[in-house]
Amino acid sequence: MMNRLHKIAVIGAGSWGTALSMVLATRECEVVLWTPEEAQARQLAETRRSPVLSETAAPLAPNIHPTCDLDQVKDAELIVVVVPSVAMRSVAQRPAGEAGRRHRLLHQGH
Repeated sequence: MMNRLHKIAVIGAGSWGTALSMVLATRECEVVLWTPEEAQARQLAETRRSPVLSETAAPLAPNIHPTCDLDQVKDAELIVVVVPSVAMRSVAQRPAGEAGRRHRLLHQGH
């Protein structure tokens, strides 16, 4: 049985990362949705909608916190990296302070 997670971070706010954050938010924990783009993080936080998802997609749950600040990720108990192949190197080289205790790496391979 998996222990209850209190904070999960999703690195990558494209269509897959955003959809995954919405699924993870159903676990009733805090979900940090990270994007490297400040404007995208601000838009997601203000509108609660992702421009890369369908207009009919549900809005972001209140427990999803969009950010461009990697420091918001460092204390997550689970970090899921969901970025395209072309972005993997630049994301992996960013300093994130102390990483979480458990990691799962998902890679979409485009």
